[in-house]
Amino acid sequence: MKKFIYLVIDLSFLSTLAAADIHIKAKSHTDAFTLMGQPQPEKNVVTEQWIGDDRFASHDPEQSIIIDGKKNLLYFINHKEKTYLETPTTTGTSGDRARHRGNFRCLNRLT
Repeated sequence: MKKFIYLVIDLSFLSTLAAADIHIKAKSHTDAFTLMGQPQPEKNVVTEQWIGDDRFASHDPEQSIIIDGKKNLLYFINHKEKTYLETPTTTGTSGDRARHRGNFRCLNRLT
């Protein structure tokens, strides 16, 4: 009987993990270098990515990218300038892409 109870508990726990979003946290290091006579400082960046059903988000200190598959929208967020750009995603034929070309919504400023 105890084995059966443990099995039920394990299955319920594993089923919640299967439905959960995936979270990826990556650390990136770039050494200092000189490019065209301009010294570039070293850079340490932490990027977080969330992957879920019909959704994806990537966040770093400079920008965020969010894809909403349910609404078929793509968002680019610039944290430094406090602006974002919203555009429809195109997943169809080249005719669909041509129809959506230039269909960017205005660049919005966050206050």
